[in-house]
Amino acid sequence: MKFTVNTVQLQLALSKVQKGAGNGKIIPITSCFNFEVNGGTLTITATNLNHFIIYKLKLDTESEDGSAIINGETIVKLVSKTTKDKISFTTDDNSIHIKGNGNYSIPLMTEKFPTFEFEEKIKKEVNTLNLQNAFKINKSAIAIDMTTPCLTGYFINDKCITTDGVKMCLNDYKVFDNNSLLIPQSLAELVGALDDEMVDISSNPDDGKLLFNTSNMIIFGNELDGKDTYPDISHLLTIEFPEVCQIDKTVLLNALDRLAIFTNELNGYAINILFKEDRLEISTNKSNIEIVPYASNKANEDNGFTISVSITPLMNLVGSLPSNVFNLYYGQDTLIKLGDDKVSEILALLSEEE
Repeated sequence: MKFTVNTVQLQLALSKVQKGAGNGKIIPITSCFNFEVNGGTLTITATNLNHFIIYKLKLDTESEDGSAIINGETIVKLVSKTTKDKISFTTDDNSIHIKGNGNYSIPLMTEKFPTFEFEEKIKKEVNTLNLQNAFKINKSAIAIDMTTPCLTGYFINDKCITTDGVKMCLNDYKVFDNNSLLIPQSLAELVGALDDEMVDISSNPDDGKLLFNTSNMIIFGNELDGKDTYPDISHLLTIEFPEVCQIDKTVLLNALDRLAIFTNELNGYAINILFKEDRLEISTNKSNIEIVPYASNKANEDNGFTISVSITPLMNLVGSLPSNVFNLYYGQDTLIKLGDDKVSEILALLSEEE
């Protein structure tokens, strides 16, 4: 194998591919990258054996076909520190030889690099940024422990839904008309590396395999188990809240960030929110109070409604909202709702015992 590549382009490719590599402690080859040149295109592959990520880079100089398995950490460090415009690679039976600022050799792995098999059953082209934004928004409510494993994924049917049992996010985003998906967080994070405008999402509902394909990248992985048992929380959207106010996201987040200094695990990170006629009064106790004015005038009279919530999940939900000004619905004893015309986020209130 022989090729020369633009350094900046290779740095970009490696920065994306390394997201899919394993640590190699148990299976060493998962810490390696597979470099392959075929017909003037360089393909770099990494895997942790659960997911694969592939980057394709068109070479603009003469090359010789071949392949090489290289330690990922070593090549990433070397290329990231290279200041020459071009880097050249050649292989012999034992090593890959690299010429950049200096001359270097890295031993080759001799075992076979893993591959995957995929049979496409359904496919749809979607806007990449919209998909990435859906994951970004819904991450705020996703479960982070394995108490209920299916809740650690993104459930996409007619909406993109996540919940940890306390926080819930229902986002008007779907992929397939008649097939649902349950995408693990690790796979969603790899999708964040895609940089083409559009991506083809292919699925095989029979075995739960997924493929994301753009002009320069491929990401392969599996859905989470438990899609059929994912809880249906869509009925929460039908709950009527008697009151609503509009809140500036930045103003509220800044206030919560300051009050968070005065919360702790012992009090459940609890804060109290008092709804006044023209403002929120948020407090941890009588000494620590923040005033957040409504973003628009409130028509209803001051009713002195007060709720208690945990500040951390509230900040997570507010921070993920796409709108600078959002609606805050209240008046129920157990829930509040935040959102706009596309995203609804629901947070369970703290009970008096808590």
